[in-house]
Amino acid sequence: MVAERARRGAFEWIVPLDHIKESGLDLSTSLPFDAIQGILPDAWTGAQGPVAFSVRLERHGDGVFAAARVHGRLLGSCGRCGADLEMDLDERYSVAYAPDEEHDLRFGDGLPGGGKGRIEWYPLREDALDLEEPLRDALGLGVTDYPRCAEGACDPDVARYLVSGDEGGEGHREKKGVDPRLAKLAEWKDKLSKS
Repeated sequence: MVAERARRGAFEWIVPLDHIKESGLDLSTSLPFDAIQGILPDAWTGAQGPVAFSVRLERHGDGVFAAARVHGRLLGSCGRCGADLEMDLDERYSVAYAPDEEHDLRFGDGLPGGGKGRIEWYPLREDALDLEEPLRDALGLGVTDYPRCAEGACDPDVARYLVSGDEGGEGHREKKGVDPRLAKLAEWKDKLSKS
């Protein structure tokens, strides 16, 4: 019914228009983290369980209205101190698809499902719609690319600890050694100090 093709950790959902009946079409799936990893900023390194994706598609003349939701729990690290972080992901978005030359679909007094406001348009291609592009846009706008601990939660000595391997402040990471994400920075620091 829906062609889902996995390729190197990414996914692509193409929905043929003839699969969307007059009564609409509801789709849902659980995505492994590697299916959305290329969409998310690098700071997010995993998910606690699969990420759920659901969408309601409704035909309106030559176009399609889509109301979607993606939710799960993301795992990452603080951009300041490297502490492990978790974030609840719950993005909802609505988009419309129209033939390339036609972006003037009318939804009457509002958007289907009672929605109001601005709506993003995506092209229909070869009598099908692609669900990946609006998902990329929604996650790109809705998920921070620089997660941080709550204000004041990071130890002021943590930068010294991450680069040099010295003990951080009390209550912070107790492991010794350079954080692997900053190993190149430590090498560069050593080169500068020797010159």
